[in-house]
Amino acid sequence: MPSTLSSTLDHALAAVIPELLFHYTSPEGLIGILRKLELWASNAAFLNDIQEVERAVSVSRVVIENTIARGVNAQDLDALQEMRAYVGAAAKRYYVFSLTEERDLLSQWRAYCPPGGGYAIGLPSKQLSLMADVQGFTLSPCIYDEQLQYRILQEFVDAFLIKFRHEIAEGAATHDLAKQIGWEFGQHVARFGISLKHHSFREEKEWRLISPAIEEPHSQLDYKSSSFRVVPFFRFQLTNGQHPNLTAENRIAIVIGPTSDPVASTMAVQSLVTSTIGSGNASHTVSEIPYRNW
Repeated sequence: MPSTLSSTLDHALAAVIPELLFHYTSPEGLIGILRKLELWASNAAFLNDIQEVERAVSVSRVVIENTIARGVNAQDLDALQEMRAYVGAAAKRYYVFSLTEERDLLSQWRAYCPPGGGYAIGLPSKQLSLMADVQGFTLSPCIYDEQLQYRILQEFVDAFLIKFRHEIAEGAATHDLAKQIGWEFGQHVARFGISLKHHSFREEKEWRLISPAIEEPHSQLDYKSSSFRVVPFFRFQLTNGQHPNLTAENRIAIVIGPTSDPVASTMAVQSLVTSTIGSGNASHTVSEIPYRNW
C-alpha cells in the first residue's frame, strides 16, 4: 500500500481486524456473492449518501483555511489555494465496499436490506486483506472521531506543503508545481479520506475496502442501471489462484435477517450454500432482533 502520509491514519490502519466482517445485503446480493465469489465495490461518486465523500473534503477545507489564517508566505499560499480548489474533484476514480463488525444490527437491517428479508454475510477478514493487497485496495476501519479526522487531514496538508517546498528548492516552477501539488492532494484525499465518517454513524463500526485510482478501461470495471442512470462498479475478487480458499481459516457466517418465515428462509440458505461453496463452508443463524418489516 502506498504511504498514507499520516502517522495517525497509519495507526488506525494497524488496528486488529475482527475475524469476520459483515455485509448487509438483499437476497439477490447474497446469491451473487456466493455464486461469483466477488463483491461489487461502488464508485465513490455514486454512493447513496454524498456526505460519505464530502466529510473528508469539508474537513480538508477547514484545515487549509486554518493553515492560511495562521500566516504563510506567497508560495505556500499558492499551493494551499490549489489544494483547496482540487479537493473533492477525484471521487469518480475510486471504488468502495462497506462492511461492519456488527452481525445483527437493527439500523443495518433497516438501511441496507429490502422490506421482508435480507442477509448479513460474514467474510473472513484474513482473506479480505490478502485479496485487497492483490488488487491494490486498502481495508480500513472508518474513523468517527472528529479530532482524529482533523489531525489526519492536517498531516496530509503538511506533507504536501513539505513536498512543494522541497521541489521549489530544487528549482521547479512555482505556479505549475502548485497546480500539480493541488491535483495530487485531491487524489490523496479521495483515496484515504473516504474512511472518515460523521460521528453519528459510530454504532455501525464500519470497515471499507477502498480502491486505488481506477482508470477506464479496466477488466474488473462493470456497469449496472439504476432507475435513471448508468452506475459504474468494480468487481472485487474474493479468491484467485494464489488464494483460492475463501474459508481456509474460518467459515463464512450468514445471518438471516428478521423474517416472517425463519424455517423456510433457513432451508433456502442451506440449499444455496450447498450449491455454491459447499455445505461445510458456512454457518447460518437467524437474527435475534424482534423487528417486523413485512
